[in-house]
Amino acid sequence: MGAAIRAIGSALLCWVAVGTLVALGIGVHAATPTPGVLLLCLLLVLAPTAVALPAGRKLRAPLWAVETIVAWALLGYLVFLVDPATLGRGLAYLFGLPAFFGALSSPGLLLAAWACPDAVGAIRRQGYLLAGLPCGVLLLRGLDAASPLTTIVFGLLMGAAELLLWSSLRRPSAATPGVAGDSGPAAALLPELGAVAIVGRGRVR
Repeated sequence: MGAAIRAIGSALLCWVAVGTLVALGIGVHAATPTPGVLLLCLLLVLAPTAVALPAGRKLRAPLWAVETIVAWALLGYLVFLVDPATLGRGLAYLFGLPAFFGALSSPGLLLAAWACPDAVGAIRRQGYLLAGLPCGVLLLRGLDAASPLTTIVFGLLMGAAELLLWSSLRRPSAATPGVAGDSGPAAALLPELGAVAIVGRGRVR
């Protein structure tokens, strides 16, 4: 828990520094690279790294940590350093939606690392589902397809995906003694295959 507190404290200090620079107008939407811009870029990378790197190391999930770092750094870059007028709507959705999706699903990394390390897969999938709802609505708006009907249909699809996730989590898995970490359909078939082999040997004799 001490490592988690230190990581969160370091990230908060970086974000406070980012907020201070933004409030002072240093490096925000600058047309040319300046020391303020470089400092702001560095802080936008260090802030998520301070939390995601130790959490990913604890879970042995480096790709999840890299995903979180890239998402938050890209989102901060788009918000603080890029002028929306010069980016355009298409590029804003192209880069902004994946960054927003990764940032919304990133709390699952911290929750899995320091609260529920035994449910890493379930927490990660749940985070993706929760992040998919607002990002999907934004995508519909970007495609000019947002309406009460399409929003309701998309919400129903996300609800069905949520039900499938919970049903898969509650489904009992048959594990075979002596086979570490095996579960699911393949492991469930092993006892039947063993029984067939024993019967076959008896018939040969």
